[in-house]
Amino acid sequence: MNKDGMQHIIEGQLDRLEGNLVRGRSGEQARLYRLRIDGRWYFCQASDFNDSKRAGATLRHARLPARVTAAPFVVNGRHRLFWLRLHDTDESLEAIDPLKRIGLFVLLALLAAALVTAMYLGWPWVNQWPTTAFVMALPVILVLMVVTLLCVAMALFGVAEAVSMLRPGRFRARREYLSMVGARTHGG
Repeated sequence: MNKDGMQHIIEGQLDRLEGNLVRGRSGEQARLYRLRIDGRWYFCQASDFNDSKRAGATLRHARLPARVTAAPFVVNGRHRLFWLRLHDTDESLEAIDPLKRIGLFVLLALLAAALVTAMYLGWPWVNQWPTTAFVMALPVILVLMVVTLLCVAMALFGVAEAVSMLRPGRFRARREYLSMVGARTHGG
């Protein structure tokens, strides 16, 4: 048991599964699943797992009751799942690899930094152009400015996501999932 009273890996029986459509702040809809494993409710979305399409299909078509193994964690008082394995069908909903996602955010931040630097260093050079060249290049400049602002905004939101992915529990759960899959494939 860790300090919040949750085990690193739980094995139990999934006896109830409910899916509700939840509307987000910007109007998008996502299906939030509630799973009752051994009397405790856990929450997850298909996007919480590595392959969200397969996760959604697996969660929609799970036969109950089912023996499961899962790695839970707590966020804002709500019990969530890093990964889930259904023993009856031998399907596993793989945990997201945090380093791949963080690498994507770092790449986006580097692209934003390169675009900001190019805009900063290129602007005095553009101001020296004659008026006709400036007017002809204006659409390209505006597109670069919009792409730069979009990359900066996405990089800032990516930093928040990357910080949430750097939880030690996420790395521990990913390592436990890989060891479980490795033991299964090697006959352990």
